Amino acid sequence: MAKLPHRRRPARGVSWRDDQPTIILDTVCVRDRRPILANEAFMESLVECWEEADRFLVGRFVIMPDHIHYFCAPTSAEHDFTRWVMFWKSLVTRRTGIRMQSGEWDTRIRSESHYADRWEYVRWNPVRKALVNDPDAWPFQGEMHRIVWNSGRWSGPVEARQRRPR
Repeated sequence: MAKLPHRRRPARGVSWRDDQPTIILDTVCVRDRRPILANEAFMESLVECWEEADRFLVGRFVIMPDHIHYFCAPTSAEHDFTRWVMFWKSLVTRRTGIRMQSGEWDTRIRSESHYADRWEYVRWNPVRKALVNDPDAWPFQGEMHRIVWNSGRWSGPVEARQRRPR
């Protein structure tokens, strides 16, 4: 069996399928990977920007000192993911003065188990980086909308609008 080439970056763009939900895990880094994001003021500004950039709904998220992991889902199949990310990043820059790196690392969730696995990876990130001993102790995380995997077909995110208590 031939060995497939190892990718250093994911394929560009998010593929849309009619037979599966479209849920995306994205990672965005601050320019020059400066450790300046994990604070209450930035988190509040970021959440406000995501609320304004409403073509995709943000589900669970974790803000690390130099990058952000978040899950999102489109409100319509007509919305372009890359343009949406550029839009909310420009809002963040205007409101906070913090510039994010161009591009992002996105992964389309393929199954309910993949979704659960990726969330566990994301939520344990602060522990792996020795910032806390328990992932629930990390204060810079939350859930804006409850995005669920619905038996192979996405019928839309279930609105939760609850942020994780600090």
